[in-house]
Amino acid sequence: MSYEPDQTDFSSLILPLIRGYQKLDLFRNFVDMAPGEPCEKNRIYRAVIDADVVFVPDDSETAAQIALQLRFHDIRDDPAGTQLLEPGGDGPGLGIGPAAGDVSRGF
Repeated sequence: MSYEPDQTDFSSLILPLIRGYQKLDLFRNFVDMAPGEPCEKNRIYRAVIDADVVFVPDDSETAAQIALQLRFHDIRDDPAGTQLLEPGGDGPGLGIGPAAGDVSRGF
């Protein structure tokens, strides 16, 4: 998937990755939700995606925007970048960093 350099809304790229949702049960295990099952207050949910990793080869600002939108859509894992940021480093602290070299935008 790719996006425009000035793009700030990545929902159109994120939503097709989601194949369903899971909820945390009483035993603290994630279980699949039935299609159309309503969400309840004070319950923990996460999206199930058809990907092992989301790779974001971009600068830390764009990667942070994408990471926040993944969280907004209940994708709980942080995306991977080309460089892990150290605590107190120069980026958003999300385990993602700027791409090395000239890499086309996409995830």
